[in-house]
Amino acid sequence: MALNRKKLLGITAGPSRVNYTRRDSRLYALSVGFGSDPLFEPELDFVTDRTSFKIVPSMASIFATVIIDLTEACELDHPELALHGEQKLEILQPLPDHAELEVTGSIPAIFDRGEKRGAEIHMQAEATIAGQGEPLYRATYVTIARGDGGFDGPPPEHRPVKRDIPDRAPDHVFRYPCRPDQALLYALNGDPNPIHTQPRIAATAGFRAPILHGLCTYGIACRALLATCCSFESNRIREFDARFSSPVTPGDLLVFDFWKEDNAILFQASNENDGRFVLKNGWCRLS
Repeated sequence: MALNRKKLLGITAGPSRVNYTRRDSRLYALSVGFGSDPLFEPELDFVTDRTSFKIVPSMASIFATVIIDLTEACELDHPELALHGEQKLEILQPLPDHAELEVTGSIPAIFDRGEKRGAEIHMQAEATIAGQGEPLYRATYVTIARGDGGFDGPPPEHRPVKRDIPDRAPDHVFRYPCRPDQALLYALNGDPNPIHTQPRIAATAGFRAPILHGLCTYGIACRALLATCCSFESNRIREFDARFSSPVTPGDLLVFDFWKEDNAILFQASNENDGRFVLKNGWCRLS
């Protein structure tokens, strides 16, 4: 059954209630690489319960129950072929280290990339602290539903990259060797997709091993940016966007390149094992 674009653009999900504690914040930080050197004091602020405790901004991306609900509402013909294509995050207020959130979801845009290239579905989650009216953040999840194109919808809008990568060497480079158990650890944040944890299921999807969650790579990129460009001042991040261009397998060595341009950071990430880019069009706005 073809996607019903007109119907889907009018639906919402939620509000859903999400409670997270400092323990959840610490688990998320550990799952994206913080604390890998237990003697490095700046990262201990994210993984130990002390007065200087900080939260990793990209953690906002994991509170996505409404996105699961919206995805189910799309009734994809081939959900097994859907991929997470892009992730965008706009932080409107500093994230507290623990809170009860109220999250609502919507589908602001759907594009038809063609019968052989799939549908591009933009789903947005907006969160407020329960009992308060001002939004805390907005997170946009772009799904490429590879088996659901050709529904006679509009083609994707031309969305130019906010800025081109400068024609010079990166201002900062950060290398991160993914742990062999990285996907198993990250899955504890609440992502149930077995393609990240079950070898047999990953094989049926064409992968030699379970692949790392795209949002884990995204979180590792946030850690790398905080370490190289922000002196771990986490409240400076106001927007954090990236496109997922190739899957990562736990055990891969990731290389993040950063360029500072005014109040923004441009970045990309590659897999040093085979040279493939795993993140492109990375863009971060700083306060």
